[in-house]
Amino acid sequence: MYKLYETPRSLKGVLRNVHSFICKKKLRTRKKRFASFLSELLTLSQEQYNEFSEMSGLNEQYDLFICGSDQIWNTACVDYSDVYLFNFVKDKQRCLSYAASIGTGGIKMEDEGKFSDYLHDFRYISVREGKAKDSLERIVDKEIDVVPDPVLLLTREDWDHLASAKNNYGDYILCYFIGDVEQMRSFAKRMHEESKLPLVFTNINLREVVIGGYHLYDTGPVEFVNLVKNAKYICTDSFHAVLFSLIYHKDFWVFTNVHEGSSRSRIDEIASKVQLTHRVLNTQRSFPDDPLCHIDFTGIDSIIREFADYGIAQLREHIEK
Repeated sequence: MYKLYETPRSLKGVLRNVHSFICKKKLRTRKKRFASFLSELLTLSQEQYNEFSEMSGLNEQYDLFICGSDQIWNTACVDYSDVYLFNFVKDKQRCLSYAASIGTGGIKMEDEGKFSDYLHDFRYISVREGKAKDSLERIVDKEIDVVPDPVLLLTREDWDHLASAKNNYGDYILCYFIGDVEQMRSFAKRMHEESKLPLVFTNINLREVVIGGYHLYDTGPVEFVNLVKNAKYICTDSFHAVLFSLIYHKDFWVFTNVHEGSSRSRIDEIASKVQLTHRVLNTQRSFPDDPLCHIDFTGIDSIIREFADYGIAQLREHIEK
């Protein structure tokens, strides 16, 4: 998934490889920054496990197994594994899920049997989206909880310990684009034209080569949080960029693809919870007259904190059990 070059199947594929070759130094720096984040800031086991046959010994090493969250049960992902359903754990009463996401908004019919078998005896199951709850409750035949994404469990002060205060770009519009949602980039250009602020791009994409601004292809997790923290505006199609925008009180616009149910589901749900559905844009909605209008964040912190406290309380309760 994360290789520098793709196997080209068209002229665009060749051009993308050329673009990656030109930016290879930055892209390799980004990969190193992700690796450093994992090794330095997370508590990991000394052993790495790459094969299912290696996993059974973990039953004697750990008291509890918790899986989660982003797209972990999306069987369409190329790196999906039944290991994420804890198929190697003998006693499923030692298994919990936290904010698990199935990505597609539903379980494929051919996968329903294994989801039912593996999840039925979990001590506690929580998911991130209401649609995932509905899908899994039908299959697993037990009550399933909806809890906040782990990003929201940490406060702004927690994230400040990670993000530096350094800002090399003055005021800017952060463009964090994962996909190719229609009219998203043209809207960002409109924001730039009306604000006279530079655009900052973090993901490599040929569509942005002709757009001026800063192209920061070496951004790791720490740098990403810092870019959100210091941005004046944010234009994105990313659920997690929305979460960090809420944490740091950033004026954001988020685009959704009308053909991708999973992305729309999680973005629409969090926007509805904080009463900001008008900041969600797609081709079926009219665009704002003023792309630089501000968000009133009054009351949003308390909504998020209450939701986060609920997630933390559920984790604590079921871990203690």
